[in-house]
Amino acid sequence: MLLSAQSVASSKTTTPYFDLRTALLKRMANAARALPPIYPNLQTQTPAQMRNHTLSVSPRRTSLWRNVALLGALLVSGIAVMAQVTIPAANTNSTSNRKGYGNYFGFERTASIYTAAEIGTTGNVTAFGLYVNSVSAPAASTPVEIWMKERSTSTFASTSTVAAELTGATMVWSGNVTSGMLVANNWTTVTLTTPFNYTGGANNLEVIILANAGGGGNEGTSAKQFRHSATTVQQSQYWQQDNTAPTGTGSFTTVASLRRLNAQLTIAPGSPCAGTPTPGNTTGPTSSVSGATIALGLQNVTAGSGVTYQWYSSTVSNSGPWTMVGTGLSSYNPAPTVQTWYYCEVTCGSIGGGTGSSAVKQVDITIQTLVPTGGVNNSVSCGTNTALLDHAGNGNYSSGASGYTVLNALGTAVINISGTLFDRSYLRLRLHLQWSGNRRNSSFRFSVQRSR
Repeated sequence: MLLSAQSVASSKTTTPYFDLRTALLKRMANAARALPPIYPNLQTQTPAQMRNHTLSVSPRRTSLWRNVALLGALLVSGIAVMAQVTIPAANTNSTSNRKGYGNYFGFERTASIYTAAEIGTTGNVTAFGLYVNSVSAPAASTPVEIWMKERSTSTFASTSTVAAELTGATMVWSGNVTSGMLVANNWTTVTLTTPFNYTGGANNLEVIILANAGGGGNEGTSAKQFRHSATTVQQSQYWQQDNTAPTGTGSFTTVASLRRLNAQLTIAPGSPCAGTPTPGNTTGPTSSVSGATIALGLQNVTAGSGVTYQWYSSTVSNSGPWTMVGTGLSSYNPAPTVQTWYYCEVTCGSIGGGTGSSAVKQVDITIQTLVPTGGVNNSVSCGTNTALLDHAGNGNYSSGASGYTVLNALGTAVINISGTLFDRSYLRLRLHLQWSGNRRNSSFRFSVQRSR
C-alpha cells in the first residue's frame, strides 16, 4: 500500500512506503470497533465489592486486542519507511546537458554537491536517479560508476582533480546505463549495490559520476540530455577527455550560468553500527607542497548509523603528541606546511560498540622554489627536496625569460627532476658544471626521459 505525505521541508518531497501489515492492522482495528461494548456489571455490586472488583472483559474482545497489540509491536519494530528526496524539490528545469551519463567524450566525469538542508533526512541512500529531458540516438550501453562521500563544505572553492574528489568516496554502483533505461521526461534510477550511509547534520553529500565509454566516445553530444537547475554557488564541476581518463583539474560552468544535475535519492532508515570499527589505512598523499590542500580518507567504510569520526595530527612524531582536528567526517582536508602525521579514530556508538584507529600516515612537505624571470637568480641547497615552479607558480613561464635556479650537488649527490610535460610544452635546462679540487676522477652523466 502506497501512502503519500506532504513534504516536510521545502527542499524535498517525501513519499513513505509502509509494510502491507498496516492494512491488516487497520482491518483488525475496524473489526474491534464494530463489536458491542462489554462492561463489568458494576450496578449490582456493593461498595465493598466495587472497591475490590475484578474487571471482566469478553474473551473474544480480549483475544482480538491481544492480537492487535502484538501486531502493533511488530509493526513498530519492523516498519520500513523510505524517503524519496528530489533536489531541487520542484525538479526545476533550467537547462539540459549531457553531463551525468553522457559520453560524447570517451571519458566524462561530473561531481555535484547536495546540501544537508536540501536532503533533509538521514539514513542509507539505496537508489539514485537523474531526470531525462530528452534522448536522441543514445548509445546502446554506457559503462558508468557512481561514487558518494560526505563533505563539510557545500561548494567547490576551486577546481580539483578526479582523484582528489574520489579520495574518501565509496563506489556505490557500477554497471551499464542502457538506452532502454532512458525515457524522456522520466527519472532514470539505479538501485545502489552498496547503500551509502548518509549521516546529515553538518555533512553534505557529494556524488561523483564516471562515464567510461572509452576511445573518442560512443554517442553524439545531444544523445542524452539530463535536467539541470540553476544554483547561486559552484556546486558542480566536470572533466572530459578522449582516449584516456582525465587526470588534470576540472572545469566550472560560467558564473552567469551556474548549474547542477537534478537528483532523486531514495533513503531508508539506517541500521545501527555494531562492534569495533576497523578503518584500516589512512589514505592520501605521502608528500605535498607546503600550504597545498590534501585529501585524507579511510581505507574501509564503517556501515550503520551512530558512527563518529575524530581526526588527529602531530607535527612532532608518529607517536604524538596529538591534536584533535577535522570536522567529524570520514575525510579530512588539511593544508600542512611542515611534516605532519595523521590518523583517525572511528567510534561505533551502539551498545557493544567500540573505537578503532586508522594507521598513522606521514605527510612530508616539499618546498616550492620559483625560477626567476631574470635579474637576481636563486639556488637550492644540496639535499633539499623542492618543487621547481615558474616565477608565478602557475606553470606559465614568461617568453624570453633569462632567470635560473642553481641546484647544488656536492660529492656523489644525484639530482632527480620529475614532473609533467603537456603537449606543446617546453623544458629548458641549462647546465653549469663547476668542480673544485682534483678533476681527473670526476664524472657527470645527464639524461632526459619522457613518459606519457
